[in-house]
Amino acid sequence: QLASSFDHMADRIQEAFTAQQDSEGRVRRFIADASHELRTPLTALKGYIDVLRRGAGREPAALDAALEAMSNESERMRVLVLDLLALARLDAQRESHPEDFDLSDALNGLLDEGVPGMPEVVERRLTRGPLLVRADRSAVSTVVRNLLVNACKYAHGAAQHWSTAVEGGWAKLEVRDEGPGIPAGDLPHLFERFYRGEKTRTREEGGSGLGLSIVQGLARAQGGDVVIRSQDGAGTTVTVWLPLAPVPPPPPITD
Repeated sequence: QLASSFDHMADRIQEAFTAQQDSEGRVRRFIADASHELRTPLTALKGYIDVLRRGAGREPAALDAALEAMSNESERMRVLVLDLLALARLDAQRESHPEDFDLSDALNGLLDEGVPGMPEVVERRLTRGPLLVRADRSAVSTVVRNLLVNACKYAHGAAQHWSTAVEGGWAKLEVRDEGPGIPAGDLPHLFERFYRGEKTRTREEGGSGLGLSIVQGLARAQGGDVVIRSQDGAGTTVTVWLPLAPVPPPPPITD
């Protein structure tokens, strides 16, 4: 019995050691990827500064072009840093602050705010009455904004169809675009950090490749999940599932 217990303990130690090695490997890869992504806008900023130092700043047109490019690179770096912070919070499993709120009303407000590049057609099919969910309102807002930014970026100008519903005891938030769709080879990798599809390899077109990782992490942190269905040339549908708010018990009956 002692020998068996010792063997079992050794196996558990080996499993823990292997898990730690895998975790450290993922951390190293993440740091390397993040450093690479941050290096690109920093290198561009330094290049524009060097151009201005060599005298381009004395020409108004060249100065305006350099400042505009530097502003774009700074904004790209700011968004990347915010995305990295969001992923760090998810990895640290920081405590969320769930509350009961109307998902349809929240979505309506976020669509009213919009993001750059909104298409002309943004259809809304929301529940007629309140759709109460129990989730972190800030996290759900981030999920919606990321999906909205993705739809505007990857399906530029294409009509969007947003909807909310109750299905199978869950709250369902869905967005369908009429854009170019996603190649089948990219679908299994969409939630991988820093992944860019074949159609969006450049940073200008594809962003950092963190948006969907954040969407998945936040949805699962609420006890829900996210699913993507797409076909190359036939648009994309993203479905987010969130837990419904518990129904309060009926008030006690008094004589």
